[in-house]
Amino acid sequence: MPPPPAPPKKSKAPMIILIIVGVLVLCCGGGGAAAYFSKDDTSTSASGDSSSGDSATPTAPTTGDVNSDLDGYHTGDCLTIENGSNDVSEAQCTDPGAYKVLLRVNYTTADSACDSTDATETLTQDGTGTKDDFILCIAKAQ
Repeated sequence: MPPPPAPPKKSKAPMIILIIVGVLVLCCGGGGAAAYFSKDDTSTSASGDSSSGDSATPTAPTTGDVNSDLDGYHTGDCLTIENGSNDVSEAQCTDPGAYKVLLRVNYTTADSACDSTDATETLTQDGTGTKDDFILCIAKAQ
């Protein structure tokens, strides 16, 4: 007597297609969510005393965003911050309204990083993750 016929083999193609479609949906959905939540992945902000004055006069940073990349500033550098536009510019420490960077602390945006300094204001840059974050502890240049 011959052996009974083998049951027909089921195709694995539908399962493979389902897995591929699932992976694509997850990747596209995750990428879209990441793009939405990281619209501005390097923001800079200033905190400290607000001052009123002419928009062309360098003044104390106003609370909120500054309009400049702070990455080039390090301990000992001087800068000015334009009131109204919040543009940060490189300056001589003897320039009117100049601030001196007393300390730059990488990997944090916490104001408490400046507690050991005589800083009167802080500038922070919040990058894409803590490796790109830093805080500048600043005070009026003498």
